[in-house]
Amino acid sequence: MTQSENQTALGALLVSKQGFGCMGLSHSYGQADETSSLETIARAIDLGITFFDTADIYGTGHNEALLGRAIAGKRDRLVIASKFGNRLDREVSGRTLDGSPSYVRSAIDESLRRLAIDRIEESAFTPGSTVGERYPPQMAVNVPPTPKRFLQEQYK
Repeated sequence: MTQSENQTALGALLVSKQGFGCMGLSHSYGQADETSSLETIARAIDLGITFFDTADIYGTGHNEALLGRAIAGKRDRLVIASKFGNRLDREVSGRTLDGSPSYVRSAIDESLRRLAIDRIEESAFTPGSTVGERYPPQMAVNVPPTPKRFLQEQYK
């Protein structure tokens, strides 16, 4: 693939220079408007955005499911990133951090299911804003592209 003036390298991937962070579509900023969110993602794709970032905690999975519906039929030209590591635990503290192999496997499997795709190009363990405060920076690590085969081999 040849790089155009509107693209940049992200490791071995070629993505649009402008990415799209999906958090605001269903997390933290009030009630989600599904129709507007789907239209916004469609418009971003029409404008050439190819890199979309989400996380399993955004809207407790709703964000990934929303993005999955929006990219159906367009997957071949898009790069998807999804983060994991923060789990909601309303009975304990509201949020807990989990980087255990069983959680990594489960989180990525669930993200793939919600997104309705067979791979996530960029999966990242992200403890949130507490990196460097409560958690050392080395805890924020990337997991290579995640087809189910990789998960079965690496996170037994």
